[in-house]
Formats: sequence, structure tokens, C-alpha cells
Amino acid sequence: EMAGKPTAGLDLIRGLTQELGIYEKPIRFFPFVLGAQETRVLDIAVAYATIANSGLKPTAHFIDTIESGGNVVYQRPRFSLESVQSADRVAFFQMKKILEGPVMRGTAVKIKDLGGFVAGKTGTSNSNRDAWFAGFTNDLTFVVWVGYDSRKVQSSLGGAFTGGRLALPIAEKIIRGSFDIYKDKEKLDGPPDEIKGLIDLVNGDAFRLRSGVAPMVYQDTQNLQQSAENIPSEEDGVEPANFYNDSDFQQHASLPDRVWQENQGAAYEPGADDVYDIWRKNPRRVDNSFLQPFLSRTNDSL
Repeated sequence: EMAGKPTAGLDLIRGLTQELGIYEKPIRFFPFVLGAQETRVLDIAVAYATIANSGLKPTAHFIDTIESGGNVVYQRPRFSLESVQSADRVAFFQMKKILEGPVMRGTAVKIKDLGGFVAGKTGTSNSNRDAWFAGFTNDLTFVVWVGYDSRKVQSSLGGAFTGGRLALPIAEKIIRGSFDIYKDKEKLDGPPDEIKGLIDLVNGDAFRLRSGVAPMVYQDTQNLQQSAENIPSEEDGVEPANFYNDSDFQQHASLPDRVWQENQGAAYEPGADDVYDIWRKNPRRVDNSFLQPFLSRTNDSL
């Protein structure tokens, strides 16, 4: 909350996620700060890489070099890291230290032996439809997502299947493999030289000694002040707990940039055909005697 208005704080967070590239149009909805909007694996990877770099944002790409007959026909130009303006490097380093917590004592504690070498966060969406683990080492940023790659299928992974149980074990293989193949395991880097005088490290936590830059607010909302007034507060006689049920939300939050409402229920189009359409057109029978041993081993491991 800033200047007595919760909406100001909400817009600061929206501005940060927009600059990081997590969302092109972040929704103006208070649960947004907890992740109440869809995003892509690639965009999360860029955001976590930026945290790992203490606020220096890389450019995502898929191809470095193409060769034909031993000759290089394409070489991706080198790029410079972009400095994020919505928060200073102290804040990003503090977030980096915070993300060591889930590995040391939180939902990723199953890889506690990697504490100090890995930072990251598990995630589980409503009704256990999606499971995540995102994080980084000094040399690698990784994001693992498990779920149904179609909006046509609104199924749960199962009540017990969370990010810590599904996505984390996959990420663990990647992390340990990277230490074996890519680069030896080493402790996460400390603060960059230019911010060492701005923070104090106490028992593994990073504390700010003095303020840095002023964050930016979300830049793509027309009539921002008018839309802010549409979000009720306790002074308006609207209890926060009631505001988020369907009837009250529809009545009070008709905001200009709620693009998710317009797209809700739209067909998902990852390519020419949805993967589930392909499966329906080409059904395959599965022998239960094959599945049962796998399910037993899975349950034992959980």
C-alpha cells in the first residue's frame, strides 16, 4: 500500500511484472499479486533469470547457431543485459535471497541438500490443475510445468499432486545433471559489487540499508484514476472478503484492462490441431496391467 491507497501498490506490482515480461497486460485485480493470471513458461524463465542476475534481464532465444556443411549460415548476435527500472538491484538481490528459503525450509525442502546452491519456488494452481517449480543456480535458470496443455480440458492432476510433488522431482534431475555435466556445484553468488554498500547480510537474509530507485507503475491503462476509483475499499462499505465473490466482483470491478474476461473460454490453439483433438481422433488402448506397477511406484515415492 502506498500513499494510503492499496490500488497504488497494486499498480506498482503490475508495472514490475509488465517490465519483466511476465504479462503484456497485467489485470487490475487484487489477487493478481498472488499470481491470479495465466502466463507462459518462457516468460517465467526470463523473470527468474532476471532475479538471478539481480535485475539484469536477458533476452530469450531458441537458436544460437545454424551450420550447413561445416559453414555457419546463421550466428545469433550477442546481446547485452537490460537493466530493469521498476525495482533497484537491492530489491532483486533481496528476492534472490528470499527464494533460497523454499529450498532450505519450505515447499522445496526435498532438495535441502542443495540449499545455498539453488534458489526457487514451487507453485500449484487452483484445484491442482498446474504444478510448477521455477528457480536458478549461478549458471542455469529452469522452469518446470506439469499440467494439461489445453483449455478444453479442465482436469485436476489430483489433490495430492502439487508443485513440490510433481514439478520439483523433474527439476531436481535437471539441476543435479547440470552440476554433473555443465559446471561443478558452487554456492550462489553474493551481492553485486555496486550494491554491497546498500545491504546488510544477517543469517542469510538481505536487509536494505538505504533506498534505491523509485519503481514504475503499470503503463498501459487508460483512465487510470477512474478505474482505481472502481475498486472498492472498506471505507466504501465493501468488505474485502465479499468483494471477490462472483456477484460483487462483476458489480464493482468493471475495469478497462480486464482482458482475461474477454478471452475466458476461448479455444486454445498451440498449433494446427489441439493435442487433445489428435488423441481423440487416434484413440489408444492402455493395458491396466502395465499402468498398475507404474502407479504403485509413483505412490510409494510420494
